Amino acid sequence: MPIKSYLAFPKPGRYPHMLSALEQCDGLELYPSENRELAVVVTDSATSEQEQSLETELAGIEDIQCLAMVFGHAEPTSMEV
Repeated sequence: MPIKSYLAFPKPGRYPHMLSALEQCDGLELYPSENRELAVVVTDSATSEQEQSLETELAGIEDIQCLAMVFGHAEPTSMEV
């Protein structure tokens, strides 16, 4: 179960639009900053395929200038050492 957190920075003047686009995404929790134009985005997916789909959706949001992953965790599979 991949869990990741990101800092999302908007393009100049696009903060409300970025938040609106992120709110439309399933599979994440959004924590907008109260004093800066940035947001914390936390994803929690049941499978790696769902996580990849969500990452693709996030990459398609044009109002995001930078999406910086600050934490990532995935349970090891039985084939990993």
